[in-house]
Formats: sequence, structure tokens, C-alpha cells
Amino acid sequence: PMLGSGPSAFSDVVMEIVFGKKRPTAQEAAQRLVILEYLSAYAQTVPLWKQLHDHGGLQPEAKADMQRVTGGLFAEELQKKQLWEDVSPAEREFLECPVEKLTEQQVLNVLWRREAARVLAWALGILSELTPFDKPVPHDNTKLVPGDDAMNFIASARLRDEKEIESAR
Repeated sequence: PMLGSGPSAFSDVVMEIVFGKKRPTAQEAAQRLVILEYLSAYAQTVPLWKQLHDHGGLQPEAKADMQRVTGGLFAEELQKKQLWEDVSPAEREFLECPVEKLTEQQVLNVLWRREAARVLAWALGILSELTPFDKPVPHDNTKLVPGDDAMNFIASARLRDEKEIESAR
């Protein structure tokens, strides 16, 4: 960066050199938001699936099929949308793990990603304001990706003005 170009230009260069990462494009941010929405939706249902799995009257075949119906379904949808390659190894492990073996900590770790999802939703102009850093984000079931067509959402995504994003950092 040029002398006097500001700390954000410097941090962008450092991130690129050290970590090989650049600031995400609007489409990359939108893809990440879609992935986080799928993960969050699954994580919110895990306790119910665990109860169903632990139910004594459930047939063994139904228990064996439960993974396909639970995390497997979410993974399949991400694959159909050609987003699977952008799912991290830990996220893949979460989606591919049989529901009865998921730990409470794994579920909580995924639910914490709602914080990141809300920041991305703000940067993409979906939310009008960021939650203050000293306040918890609402952990409600608010769908952050507008509409039902995730691919159209990704293709048409636009980030807020770079200066606005910088001032919020």
C-alpha cells in the first residue's frame, strides 16, 4: 500500500501475504451466508433429532436412515447448489456426523456462527444495522437469506460501500 493509504489497506496486504486471503467479493460473502444459514438450520434441529433417535420405539432401520434425513439432507442441498467445496472441513464433519454422535459443544460451535452470519447479512445490506459488539445477537430463527432462490441471491449480491464497511470494523 502507498504511504498514508490507511490501516485497512495495510491489513489487506498483510492478510493476502501471510494468509493468502483477500477481502471477499459480494458473491463470496453471499455464498458464506447461505452455508451458515444451512448449518444454523440443522444445528437448531439437532436436539429434536436426538430425542427422536433416542426414542425406544423407533425401528433400527429408521435410526440407520436418520443421517440421510438429517445432516445428509443439508449436505446434499449444499452440493446441489455447488457450495460444498466452500464448506469447511469442520462444517463437513458436523453435517456428515450421525446425529446421535453430535456433541452439545459441536452444536453450540455451529450456533455461534450466527454472529458471523449477521455481520455478513449487514455487509450485504440485508440487515440495517450491526448488533453492538457488547450485546449478544438475537438467536432467533430469522432467515437471513432473502427469498427461496439461493443461487439468484448469490449472483445478485452487492456489498455495502467499502467505506461504510471499514468504519464498522
